[in-house]
Amino acid sequence: MENANDEQITLEVHDLALCKQIIETASERGAFRANELQVVGLTYDRISTWLAQHTASEETTESAESVEQGENND
Repeated sequence: MENANDEQITLEVHDLALCKQIIETASERGAFRANELQVVGLTYDRISTWLAQHTASEETTESAESVEQGENND
């Protein structure tokens, strides 16, 4: 029987998008103290930037794949 600690955990783009949404919701509800705001903001900015970069690269890849498929279907 495998130990739960031995299980491989993977994160996907969707997981980070949820983290961004959690930060937004918690911020709107005033869940952070003033001395925590800098670290929360920096983390939020890093997640947002990473998501923007990876979402753009995924869209570019998907567009290229659909063009290739279209060329193959002709």
